[in-house]
Amino acid sequence: MECKKFIGPQVRTSSVDDADSRINWTKVDYFEQYFHDDFYDAVSENTNVRSVKETGKSLKCTASEIKRFFGIPLLSGCLNIPQIRMYWASVTRVPRIADAMGRDRYLKLRNNLKIVDDDSVSEEAKKADGQ
Repeated sequence: MECKKFIGPQVRTSSVDDADSRINWTKVDYFEQYFHDDFYDAVSENTNVRSVKETGKSLKCTASEIKRFFGIPLLSGCLNIPQIRMYWASVTRVPRIADAMGRDRYLKLRNNLKIVDDDSVSEEAKKADGQ
């Protein structure tokens, strides 16, 4: 399984920055200026590769699932629940989170999440990052 190389987000721009063109934009539209579908494709691929390296089995996660995964901490950050597992517990369940992804699946993705495949990073880049 070959990993895609991560390329940082590129902001969508037009030759004329017209605020009126964004009048009906949603929060998601603004967010997607920075995180395109190819980002989620790369993260799902790199996460699957990491899982194979660590366990011998792919998580078979998809870009759509990675989008939901990133949405969970964005939403949970707005709430005041002290432990992540409580979002799925019967008494403190938050349906927007619990219905988006099962607790065990979320934790498995969180433990295997990989933005960039370490094998694709040059030794020079690792040294520059202080690794």
